[in-house]
Amino acid sequence: MLSGVNLVKFSGVVLRRLCFVLCCMQIVDVSVSAQDAVYSQPYEQLLVLNPAFAGARGYGSVSVFHRSQWLQLTNPFRYYGISASLPVERIHGAAGFTVVREDYAGLFSVTRAECIYSYEAVISSALSAGFAIQAGAIQSGYTLSNLLFPDQIDPATLTTLPGNETGLPPSKIVPDFATGFAGVYRSLYFGASAHHLTRPLLAGGYRIPLRITAHAGYNFEIARSLLSMQPLSISPNITFWHQGDLTLIQTGSYLSVKPLYAGIWARSNTSFSWVTMVVLAGITAGRLQVAISYDADALSASRLPGKGSWEVTCSLKVDQIKKRKTIRAIKCPKI
Repeated sequence: MLSGVNLVKFSGVVLRRLCFVLCCMQIVDVSVSAQDAVYSQPYEQLLVLNPAFAGARGYGSVSVFHRSQWLQLTNPFRYYGISASLPVERIHGAAGFTVVREDYAGLFSVTRAECIYSYEAVISSALSAGFAIQAGAIQSGYTLSNLLFPDQIDPATLTTLPGNETGLPPSKIVPDFATGFAGVYRSLYFGASAHHLTRPLLAGGYRIPLRITAHAGYNFEIARSLLSMQPLSISPNITFWHQGDLTLIQTGSYLSVKPLYAGIWARSNTSFSWVTMVVLAGITAGRLQVAISYDADALSASRLPGKGSWEVTCSLKVDQIKKRKTIRAIKCPKI
């Protein structure tokens, strides 16, 4: 017969394994069925949206972002990232990189680190485009570091003991590739990208499906603000994501009166069984640009484990590049 102490340890081990299996099944099912994270600020995180945006604005930049998703969870999903790009005339385009970490409630994490080369082509006086390739690696793995189980508590002293979890699938590092193009025709901007061209295999045997993204928008300068005499611009835009069984459409617009800008979007699946509303506010101060957004369910979305997500992006213009007269910078909304 088991003693009281051994019974606690035995039940703790059983509970630990059971909780691990259930949590990992839920977290991995959500993360894999949703595939890549869908960000509410695609035009603030240009290189995550499309690698062809590297150097597209005609100057170097560095951006960092953070997203906390499904805030009603005890441990919300959290995403962090940094990206940078710099136009280099000698290579007829730009170079850049992205590093993104996705933390699924402390149970499963994915880290992506990728380098970008974008070639810029001038097609006519009104039309220019960028074509990009992206290559890097994805690291993925399980962790129980944020969980505390009964067998980690010493019943005599009530102190916490280190965990001794065994049997977890090992972490895995695999190559990853993407490509994309982006262009501008007068005030119209557009593009498309394809990520995970080789459908990389994550830890635990989960394969990332190919992700196709398409986007377009138009810049309207319609008036001047009475307060600042700055141009008032509106940039309606649409973004389309397709990955595995998931297809999403986000449509809305930026409104900009420098140094301030705002935006509102609706994001939904193609059947419109759920709709998420996104609101954004931002400011540009010299070389620094900061944007914060909040998205929440506007229609029933019972399939989601929690409502509401915050996202913040900070971008810094690090170098102004005087480009050749024949090359036009790819315009993006509100900037």
